[in-house]
Amino acid sequence: MIRTLEDAVGTRLFDRDTRSVQLTPEGRLLDDMGSAMGDLADHVERRKGRVRIAALPSLAAGWLPAVFAEFMQTLPGIRIDLDDALSDACIALVRSGQANFALAASGAAADSDLLARKLCTDRFHLVCRADHPLAHEARLTVKKIAPWPFVQMARNSSVRQALDVALHPLRLNAVFEVEHLATVMGLVEAGLGISVVPALTLFHFRRETLVTRPLPLPAQTLHDLVVARLGSLQLD
Repeated sequence: MIRTLEDAVGTRLFDRDTRSVQLTPEGRLLDDMGSAMGDLADHVERRKGRVRIAALPSLAAGWLPAVFAEFMQTLPGIRIDLDDALSDACIALVRSGQANFALAASGAAADSDLLARKLCTDRFHLVCRADHPLAHEARLTVKKIAPWPFVQMARNSSVRQALDVALHPLRLNAVFEVEHLATVMGLVEAGLGISVVPALTLFHFRRETLVTRPLPLPAQTLHDLVVARLGSLQLD
């Protein structure tokens, strides 16, 4: 086989005897060329393609757009499809093969058929009107927010689930339970209640009429995960 290859290229590629086989300079050149062709093929492959990502709405609206813009400027031939959904729906899209990977909260089920890596941690913040007494409270505590009318996220929201765990056994004076953070913002701005949300969602509340303040909680971090099907993606 070696002799046939050397006949084909018209030069000796290996110095060989009964004890060893070594590449000649021409053989090393051919080996380098093969590696270069492989690198070129990998480069071309990365220039074209399609990836589908499922992500929490807070990430999809706040953090991902800038990441996507930079990525698409570098690799314009790769199309990105985005599903913004709650954690359970994100995981379901990955498990069914409809999404390549998901950015979901740590409370989402990641069974043995999935790979998961922690992406970041997040802290809770109080959101209230600028003229609310809690906006100027010297030291915020969980007990101080409990009596006030409270705007809750829906029970299937990862934010709500994490907050319930962090506040247990404290019960809030919930007056609204809504699906979307934009609705939370509108209700709080109207003076109908206060709320507690993760830092990654605070871009919804950047208004002169509102104040956001870090809130110390017994369990004060949320974890966002990168989740993928086994064998479908390297999570480096």
